[in-house]
Amino acid sequence: MSAARVALSRLSVISTVLAFSLLLSIADYAAAADRHVSTSGSDSNSGTQSSPWRTIDHAIARSNAGDTIYVANGQYSGINETTSSGRSGYLTIKAATEHGATVAGINLSYGNLTNSYLRFEDLVVYKINTTGGVVLTIHGARHVRLNNIRVHSNRFAVASSTPGTPHTIAGIQVYDCEDVVIDGAEVFEVARGGQVRN
Repeated sequence: MSAARVALSRLSVISTVLAFSLLLSIADYAAAADRHVSTSGSDSNSGTQSSPWRTIDHAIARSNAGDTIYVANGQYSGINETTSSGRSGYLTIKAATEHGATVAGINLSYGNLTNSYLRFEDLVVYKINTTGGVVLTIHGARHVRLNNIRVHSNRFAVASSTPGTPHTIAGIQVYDCEDVVIDGAEVFEVARGGQVRN
């Protein structure tokens, strides 16, 4: 076979692979959906804008990679994910209005390196804790993004097992993780801003 034919054959294979990859990307994009959470919603609803869910955890459990969960203004219970999601692409949890949605803590604690693929945007993460602790924990996770978030607490817990010795509240704690990016986080009214370690 001539060099020209070999080159054309390779070019044909490359073109086919690129076209197939493009089709997969388009299919993934087309399958992505907008989900909605509101304080006036119900977890028995369908998750649409006119029929929103009530809790963010419920929305995360029922959404797929590529989806965006829009969280309406209001105060919400904490986000808690401790088992593998099986996602292979990012799921975005985003305040419908910048810093209009307040979440009572975020805990992503898997215990071992697990693909999380979660992106949090424009949220306020606030936690009052009477025994100390962390407002936002990421442990044993891969592929997490924190974009334009505010993290704060009551600085010192109001109660302690030892009178006169208040427990401290930390802002963000990241450990035993891979590929965690924090882009534009404002941390205030906590005893310690954050801790990152392997």
